Amino acid sequence: MKSIILLCSLFVSTQCLNAQIKQGNWLAGISGHYRIKLDGDHYSSLSLNPSVGLFILNRLALGTSANTYFYRSGGMNITTYGLGPYVRYYFLPSEKKINLFLQPSFSFSKSKYDYPETTYPIYLNPSTRTLTIAAGPSYFINEFIALEMTANYVNVNSDGGSDNNYIEMRIGLQIHLRCKTKE
Repeated sequence: MKSIILLCSLFVSTQCLNAQIKQGNWLAGISGHYRIKLDGDHYSSLSLNPSVGLFILNRLALGTSANTYFYRSGGMNITTYGLGPYVRYYFLPSEKKINLFLQPSFSFSKSKYDYPETTYPIYLNPSTRTLTIAAGPSYFINEFIALEMTANYVNVNSDGGSDNNYIEMRIGLQIHLRCKTKE
């Protein structure tokens, strides 16, 4: 995973000079979140999500993000890896130091549930589908770097009919890169 992120970062950095939210520019970043489960058994978890995108129009980016999730509670261990597309739209002009955005996304994940401390260990490998709707401000430290904080609604649907809803806060760092134009 680290190798993929490094290769993508190197490719984007060699092709681009500087930044903003205009057509043809790149967006690369990482975010982390703290999640609170709303229904059933209550718990919290942490995860990290690297992403990369391309502005196909001014203020509108399409991209992909990876999700990684590690959870441990008592004798239960959960490890999840996934990938999926997102759409991001910035509402204010690019000159603004603070800009508001909306980012719906969908991901496909594979999880490994491990219950080693039970009499008969159970190993499950369900697939999950996750719909996330994120909204919040981007604070541009400079023309290249933005800090973000979003409020997210998350719906996770797993094999076997499990359907869970969450509200989470996510904090992230995005690098906005303007690519060279061919002359």
